[in-house]
Amino acid sequence: MKTTEKQSVWAKSMPIKQQMQIIGQLIRYARPYWKYFTSAIILAALISVVNILLPMIIRVYMDSYLKVGRADLQIMWFFAGLYLFAMVIKAVMQFSQAYLYSMGAEYMLESVRRQLFRKLHRLGMRYFDQVPGGSILSRLTNDTMSFTTFWQLFSSLVVAFFSVVSSVVAMLLLDVRIAGWLLLFLPILAVVVWYYQRYSSKIYRHMRERLSELNARLAEAITGVNVIQQFRQEKRMNAAFEETNGNYFTARKAMIRVNALLLSPLINLLYALGVVVVLGLLGIRGMASFVPLGWCMRLSLIWTTCITQ
Repeated sequence: MKTTEKQSVWAKSMPIKQQMQIIGQLIRYARPYWKYFTSAIILAALISVVNILLPMIIRVYMDSYLKVGRADLQIMWFFAGLYLFAMVIKAVMQFSQAYLYSMGAEYMLESVRRQLFRKLHRLGMRYFDQVPGGSILSRLTNDTMSFTTFWQLFSSLVVAFFSVVSSVVAMLLLDVRIAGWLLLFLPILAVVVWYYQRYSSKIYRHMRERLSELNARLAEAITGVNVIQQFRQEKRMNAAFEETNGNYFTARKAMIRVNALLLSPLINLLYALGVVVVLGLLGIRGMASFVPLGWCMRLSLIWTTCITQ
């Protein structure tokens, strides 16, 4: 029982029900700043619409003007200006969306830290005798920063959701058969994401536990440096710090290995396989009939948006 009491909160795995309760508490903390998050969600939906309109501009130019020889200088400048205008609008909306999400998260973080600081002043001395000062400092600083990380992740999920939905709808409207083949990759991607979340959460909890121990040792060594020097415990404290720091370094390397294996390389592999499927189906279709170039470019750009999000 003593070992369990000394364990950090990060050492304990949480069931899905408890995780949903924590997310609900975070949403309640963010409720006073709902205008920031609502505006950011609306902008994310508009960004996904612009992502679909950009390939359409290229398709109309290539199929309706360039292919038939009607692409004079005036038409070229018009479509170039239209594409540039859409890109500028997209950049402005992306900046506004990220800014609003970050401001809402920062306001919520400030509010939570104020509440925690007031709570600390109402706790009894027994709590401070039982909990190391470094752990308290870590909970007030590093752990609360996880709120900002959560909202950044939530922002990415919202953008990805709108992008994937709009991309799937656009592909189905463009070609149902090819879209069906490409959508076969989405269940594979969902399984990979589920496995990554299940496996990486354990490593992340272990890493945060080691970080809490590292902060606790730093705080104890700094505040008790006079006592350490008086009792000549420098070597023992250095050895303990090296062990804790080594454990944290090992946990960080494990997290880096998981991210390096299951994130970018696997996404790039699925993207490459999707491109191979598109080119193969278009090649088979091109042997029997003419395939417009603008149509091909639009489909490939939509698939790129879908899989990278």
